[in-house]
Amino acid sequence: MAENLLTDAEVRSATPRLDGKPRYLPDGGGLRIRVLPASSRNPKGARLAEFNFKLKTATGYRSSAIVLGTIGEPFADSDGTVRPFTLAAARRARDTARFQVKKGIDPNQARHLHRLEAIETHQARLEGLQARRTVREAFGRWEELYLDKHRKDGGAEVRALFERHVFPQLGDRVLESLRRADITDLIDHIVSGGKTGRTANRRTANMALALVRQFVRWCAIREWIERDPTLGISRKDAGGREESRDRNLSDLEIIELRDRMPSAKLTERTTEALWLLLATGARVGELSGAPVAEFALDVAEWRIPGERTKNGDRHVVHLSAFALARVQRLIALGNGSKWLLPGRAPADADPDVTQPVSPKYLAKQVNDRQRTEPLKRRSKATGSLLLAQGDWTPHDLRRTMASRMGDLGVRPDVIERCLNHRAEGIAAVYQRADLLPERRAAFSAWGAKLEALLQATTTNVTPLRIQEAQHAGVLLRRRALA
Repeated sequence: MAENLLTDAEVRSATPRLDGKPRYLPDGGGLRIRVLPASSRNPKGARLAEFNFKLKTATGYRSSAIVLGTIGEPFADSDGTVRPFTLAAARRARDTARFQVKKGIDPNQARHLHRLEAIETHQARLEGLQARRTVREAFGRWEELYLDKHRKDGGAEVRALFERHVFPQLGDRVLESLRRADITDLIDHIVSGGKTGRTANRRTANMALALVRQFVRWCAIREWIERDPTLGISRKDAGGREESRDRNLSDLEIIELRDRMPSAKLTERTTEALWLLLATGARVGELSGAPVAEFALDVAEWRIPGERTKNGDRHVVHLSAFALARVQRLIALGNGSKWLLPGRAPADADPDVTQPVSPKYLAKQVNDRQRTEPLKRRSKATGSLLLAQGDWTPHDLRRTMASRMGDLGVRPDVIERCLNHRAEGIAAVYQRADLLPERRAAFSAWGAKLEALLQATTTNVTPLRIQEAQHAGVLLRRRALA
């Protein structure tokens, strides 16, 4: 049968029948153009390209037709380009439909299925777009489902790090779009920026890498992200190796600290709290949040429950006479507060509701008095607590207690129990003794040593320290030559 009988000009110039009935222009091969009269929808009339086919079925042949398109109207071709539907496009559509008929496929049904698949594909893509979470949104779920239940602070510390470092750069990014370069850029920004020293930035960078890795792996388990963007990034690529802090105060520095306290203009509560930290070796957070009820004054014990310790183990601190006096004075200064170190309540808070002092309070008080320049609205007593051997932090007082207990001859395992450290390795399996008598003796000996140091008459510490160091150096050289 002859095909391609029409031309574009013939199709464009064809006029509808005067009686209003359709006019058919055959093109061959089952294709014909149906010319319709003008209507409200098509003021100039329409020219429909139709394909008539005969489909073989199980019961015989079935005749049917399919409208391939309207000549002159826009349509999207196979590559997605939108252009006017032409006679050539009609012939290509006819050939496609004719091929389907040869395969026993009804072109009408095939087109219907194609439309359904397109709708489903579009719906799936739309649902996928709606399900795409930003880093901030995914963090909210992580905080709700994981951090709140597995962190003692409910994830407050983790959120603070994300709010300060992660969200400004990645918070609004789609989670699944994160790449390794995004994480390394974040880490590099932390290392190179910030207002503190480079060592502190390295430490923050390592912590940020660890927490971001934990976060994205939690998301990966839930298939919110296909690949782990932190994979292959190690600590050496972030902040690098951190040097362990070993700062501890010598006996002479403790005396020096005593002499510097008056010029530091600390409150009596802060002064007593610092001496109590030194006497007990407690962590700053443990003391800052301590309720008075934890102190059994009749037996001179501070009983810290597991939910307030770092390792989750209940800890008993034996209060020496020195430490007990500090506790009693702090309770008196609290004027009936339930907290050993009561904090300042917000202006709009119920006056009957109290809260403990912030865990950062003591560190700020000490750090402000070791700066070279005062911060706005902070203490002006800069440098007043800076010791001859350098700066120090409240946590260094914990290391000082452990070091000076060793000087007193206290066994290392007893010191570890005084610090509430868990034994490691084989010792953790076989050494389960609480060593309560030994711990009490160690705290008592250390308290007596502190009492003696604070009553010492030595005030010119720096020259003595220099002489002591020079003398020690001479002895070492003599031993080396011997």
